[in-house]
This record gives sequence, C-alpha cells and structure tokens, in this order.
Amino acid sequence: MILLFACVANAAEAPPRVVAAWAAGPLEARVAFDRPIGPEVATSLVGTRIVFGDDVKAGDRYIPRKPGELPPGGPKAEARGSLRIAAARLIDGGRTLVLVTDPHSRDATYALNLPAPIIYNLRGVDVSWDNGKADAKPEWSGWWPVLNPSESMDARLKTPGRLTIKTLLTLPKGKATIRVNASGPTEVALGNEAAKADRGRVAEVTAEVDGGVIDLVIIATIDGKTPFSLDVTDSAAKPLDRGMLTLPWAPALPPNPSQTVVPPELLAGGDPAKGAILFKGDQAKCATCHKVRGEGGDVGPDLSDLVHRDRAWIYRNVAEPSATIHPDYVPYTVLLKDGRVLVGIVRAEGADAIRVFDTEAKSALVAKADIEELKPGSTSIMPVGLLGAVGEAGMKDLLAFLTKK
Repeated sequence: MILLFACVANAAEAPPRVVAAWAAGPLEARVAFDRPIGPEVATSLVGTRIVFGDDVKAGDRYIPRKPGELPPGGPKAEARGSLRIAAARLIDGGRTLVLVTDPHSRDATYALNLPAPIIYNLRGVDVSWDNGKADAKPEWSGWWPVLNPSESMDARLKTPGRLTIKTLLTLPKGKATIRVNASGPTEVALGNEAAKADRGRVAEVTAEVDGGVIDLVIIATIDGKTPFSLDVTDSAAKPLDRGMLTLPWAPALPPNPSQTVVPPELLAGGDPAKGAILFKGDQAKCATCHKVRGEGGDVGPDLSDLVHRDRAWIYRNVAEPSATIHPDYVPYTVLLKDGRVLVGIVRAEGADAIRVFDTEAKSALVAKADIEELKPGSTSIMPVGLLGAVGEAGMKDLLAFLTKK
C-alpha cells in the first residue's frame, strides 16, 4: 500500500482513486486515476500477474489455481488463469497507468492488485477517430464503456472527422434490429447487413443472429459545428445494456468439456518408469512442451499437479487436446504486415514485442509494429494422434507416470 500512497503529498489526504479500468487491446490494460500516481507504482508491477476467470470477484484473493485444482464451492477447474505484466508506464501526466500484458485470452473478469483490488472485464466498445478523408488511418483509438457517448465524455467528439465504433453484441438467436440516430451522416453494419442515414435520420438494420453474438460497426461523421449525439437502440427503442457489449477482439467462449468415453482398462495399472521414458522420448514428445516435476519444457502447462486428477480426465484431454484448453495457453494466429502467418502461444516480450511459441517449442520474436492482426484460436497447438502413436499399453504407462505421487 506504501507504493500507491507515495504519490500523495499530504499523508492525511486520501490516496488516488481509480476512475476506470479496462482492456485497451488484446495485449494492454489501462487504469485511470483521479489524480497523478507515482512512477514507482508502474515499476513495481512489472513481472507480476493479472488473474482472470469466471469466478473472480471483488474481495477475492486473486490466486492463480494450478492445473486441475478445484475452486472452493465450484467445479470450474480450468476457469482461472493469469497474465504476466511485461511492461508498465504512466501517461496523461501520471493519471493513467498503461500495462503491457500477455494476451487477454478469455471473456472473463480480470483482477489486478495495486495493492487495492481492481477488477475489469472485456465489456465495452472499441472506438477510433480519423480526419474523415478517404483511406485515412485512425489518429486516435480507445475504449468506451457505452455506445451512446456525449461531448462531455470525450473532447474528440467536437473535432471534425470520422468516428468508428466496433463491438460484439450478445443477442438472442433469431432476427435482431438496431436503430442508430446520430447528429451527422451515419453508416451502421450488423453482421452482414448494412444501412446508411443522413443527419437527423435513423439508420435501421436487421440481421439474423446465429450463435448469440454478432458484429456491430457504426461510422459517424462529426462536423465540429453541430453538437455531437449518438443514440443506439433496439427495435423497441431501448438502449443497449452495457452487458450486451463485448470488445470486438475478445476470444469466443471455450467449448464444452470433452465427453470422450475412456476405456475402463486404462483406469488402473501401467508402469510409471516406462511412462517417464515415453514422456521424455521422441515417440510422444511430451517433454518438448510440458514439464513434470521440474523436467521438460515451458511452452505448455506444467503437468506436475496431474497427480490430483483422475485418469479419465487426463485421457480425455490427450484424446481431444482442443476440447479443454487451459486459459493461459490459448493459441493465437499472428498475421504480419509482410504476409507471414505465425501460429502458437503468445507471450509479451517487453513493451514493444511478443514471442510466439509453435508446436515444436520454437519461438519467434515479433515487433508489435509488424503485427497486422492477432486472432485467438479454438484449436490447441498440442497435436492430435498421441493415442495412436503410443498405443493402449503406452497410454496406460503414461497415465501411470502422470498420476504417480
């Protein structure tokens, strides 16, 4: 707590108060304060972790769980992960803390200790502003918690140009209608459907929602003379609730757990010594990415705690690697501006780069300036076919090794 208080001139004065916390992008989180904080706060956070999960809440201790460890009072064993903070800095005269992190890999609640607990999620909209000229690139981009801003919310809403707002809408399956009324000419796209409207007219678009979420993009013109306004509603003229808005780059929900049937004969027996040879050898190549009891690689989850898991659960995850992906190891496709495509586990490497680890545990260092797009995947980088490679007897030995206490 001393770090946060160090920036307060008067010891009796209350510490800086958090105004907002949000994910500013897949690899960045920001925390805004009501007044400047000390640079030592940013420095102290480098190397620490932001815990995330479906069950993270205010007052939690924010402790990352080990693989297979069950949370108190609930069955969501893989619901919690963590992001490493690779760099931190202050902007806006020390009022905004910028944290460079590993990718936000799940639509969940994220918790940071400063040391006071701060939580945020992936709700809201991405917004950018450009000068309105053809092929203009954004001169500013950021985050808003809502779709209906006012000029008092952002000074850029008074500057002539073009505002682009993007979000993912969570809506019931079926047809959905969105109405947009803005102070200037407006374009709106809902999924594959689009509409336009002049000043003072409503742009209405209807699209079919399949899967619960659909893209919403709004492009509004700001003339700098007319007070800016933007009103987005559903077909019943009701504003869209913030809980319906998810940042457009947020990963999809994880798939349902595997229901693979486990052969009963694999649930007992096996030779742990033979299993260790398989784990470390070229036949299974498990140790290339995974570590057990201090030996192996770091690309995939540490499997040392599988001694707390039953064999059926381990077998199902080997048989279907993509059925349950640990939240710390969600794979990403990295599209580079030069046309190259990298696929693997992404980790932040300082403030300006990432490192991508592939299925062979080889890594590539990529400058953030060279990234065109970062897309989360739903397929594990762990190769399928291990069961066929080691056979039934080998699988029994491998399970015996992984569950040896």
